[in-house]
This record gives sequence, structure tokens and C-alpha cells, in this order.
Amino acid sequence: MFLDEELTTLTSFLKGYKPSLICNVDDEKITEDIRTQLLSYPHVLDIEMGLAQPQHMYFLNQNIKDHFLSSIKNLDCGTPEFFYQLGLALGFPEKAARFFRDRETDDSLTWFRICVEYCAIEFVCNYEDLIEVVQDLWKLPIPEFEDDTITLHYYAGGPEVRYRVCSEKGLKRVQEELRLITNYRRLKENEKSQ
Repeated sequence: MFLDEELTTLTSFLKGYKPSLICNVDDEKITEDIRTQLLSYPHVLDIEMGLAQPQHMYFLNQNIKDHFLSSIKNLDCGTPEFFYQLGLALGFPEKAARFFRDRETDDSLTWFRICVEYCAIEFVCNYEDLIEVVQDLWKLPIPEFEDDTITLHYYAGGPEVRYRVCSEKGLKRVQEELRLITNYRRLKENEKSQ
């Protein structure tokens, strides 16, 4: 059904790779047929997330929806703890969800922020946790015909650095290189501020 399509966040959800999906209410890419299909899943329409406009959230099953709603029951939307729970509901590895939460209140973590993409599952994490986070992704029940390459983007303090990695050895090399890049960019930033 989706084999020839580019893997997007939407198709990743519809294939069952992502436990939930958030959609902008006015997303023009979502056709009426897709909206109808999404409404067959457990969902919360017009969920307030502290963003400019409400979002729709769809879940693979009722248990995931119930767990998410109970986990945010006493949380204010837009708070770090709310976004931690949201990250978990979206299927982000626990360390990635924790990093996103902590980065909201600790600007120094920006230096360690790396964007991770795998089968249209996208999130940020600390590059020092990269191996453990990616191992969690590789445990997901994703068919062999899907590309298991991890795409990484690092921006802190300079131009984007991109990587495509498909082994633990490659991830270790990326970590080593990012440590060098981070140290160099921080040094340059400190020189500019003096």
C-alpha cells in the first residue's frame, strides 16, 4: 500500500511504526480521505499544546491514548514535563524525551543537541546518548525492506553537519567527531565574546 511512497511521519504512523501522530489542524497535505482514515484511530481533536493553533493527535490503539491522557492529566500544556510525556507518546526513546524536557530549562544542552531521523520518526537527543537512543530505535518492529539508516543533523554554533549511519561503529565515530566540532565551536564562540 505504501511501499513506493516516501516514508513520512504520516505513513510511518499508518504503517504502525509510530505509536501516535500529531497533525496541525490546517495541514493541507492531509486529504479528506486521509482525515477519514485517521478518524478510525483513537484520537483527540483540537488538543491544546501551547502552540499557535490546536493540534489533532491520533493513536495506534486506545491503550496508548489512555496512557498519554492520564500522564498529562495534571500538567500544564507547554511545560517541560508535558513535552516529555508527549515525546514518550510519540515513541521517542526515553533518553531523547528526557533531553528535550531538560533542554527547555538548560541552554547549555544546546551544544549537545542532535536531530535524529529514522523511518520518519524524528526527534532531538544528546549526542552523548546517541548509541543507546539508536539501539532503542533499531529494536522497533520495522520490516527489513525499510532503510535502517539513521540520519543525523548537528547545528550548534555553526553550519549544519549531516551524517547517515547504519552501524554502532559509525555512531561512535560521529560522537567522536561531534565532540571535536563542539569543542572547536565553543572555543571560537568564547573568543568572539572576549
